[in-house]
Amino acid sequence: MNAWFFVEQNDLQTGDRLITEKGPFSRHHSIFVQVLNGVPLVAENQAGKGVQYITLEDFLLRTGSGKIWIQKFVGTQSARESLIPRINALVNTPYDLVNFNCEHFANLIQTGVVASKQVAVAVLGVIVIGIGFLAFGGNKR
Repeated sequence: MNAWFFVEQNDLQTGDRLITEKGPFSRHHSIFVQVLNGVPLVAENQAGKGVQYITLEDFLLRTGSGKIWIQKFVGTQSARESLIPRINALVNTPYDLVNFNCEHFANLIQTGVVASKQVAVAVLGVIVIGIGFLAFGGNKR
């Protein structure tokens, strides 16, 4: 798919979140960055690479025919403009699955809060399994 067509078709603006399937239980979160008279970019935090910009075209090629969900940024135009310096300040920040993954990054850019529902759900799952093991599987005699 052509990057400019994708931008127009989805009325993308700086700060809009692009979400793709990464696996059966996880999604990849990125932030669209509109570059005037240039190449549309995506800012992302990727395992092994950290926070970086890639072209929207490369992002679309990597996604292939997979579904892309778009979460529109709800801030003002001046808030949109403040996102690029925020992203720039994070470029090359290392990826950390638990403490600063792609969802943490996207939430920090869009809302100013570092949070990941995917990590919270995974941690909760481990706790529930641990409690279940202690309650039902730990007393074998």
